[in-house]
Amino acid sequence: MNKFTIRGRFFELTPEQNVGRNGNEFWKCQLIITQDYMSKSGGTVTNYHAFDVTGDEINTIMSMRPQLEGHEVEVDFYLTGRRWEGRNGVQYFTSMKLAAVRVADAQPQPQVQVQQPPYRQQGYTAPYQQPSQPNNQGQDYDW
Repeated sequence: MNKFTIRGRFFELTPEQNVGRNGNEFWKCQLIITQDYMSKSGGTVTNYHAFDVTGDEINTIMSMRPQLEGHEVEVDFYLTGRRWEGRNGVQYFTSMKLAAVRVADAQPQPQVQVQQPPYRQQGYTAPYQQPSQPNNQGQDYDW
C-alpha cells in the first residue's frame, strides 16, 4: 500500500459516525477535512480533502484538534479502494485513510501516528458518506 503526503489548512473534523458493521460491532469513522487552493482560469478554486479516521484514532485526533485549528497541516495517508457487489450491482469505493497528521506552519509539533484497524489491514475499506457542503464558500472555517 502506498503512502502519500498532502499539505493544506485544517478545515473541519466531522462528527463520529457508524459506517459499517461486523456482526454486533459497529465501525466508527470520522473525517478530518483539509482545504487548499488552486489557480484556474484566472480565478481560485478551493479543494477539500476528506481523510478517514477510525477506531481508537478518533480519540487521538479529538485530543489534537485544538493544536490543528487554524493551522497549515501535513497529512500522511494511504489511498485505498475496494469493489463491492450488492443488489444494485457493482460499486467501487475509494478512501484516503489517515496515517499521520502534523502542524506544518509552526514550531515542530508531535506527530500523531495512527494504527491500521484489523479490517483495514485485511484490505477492507468501509465506505464513507460525503460531508455536506459548508456555507462559507472557500473562506476559513470559524469554530
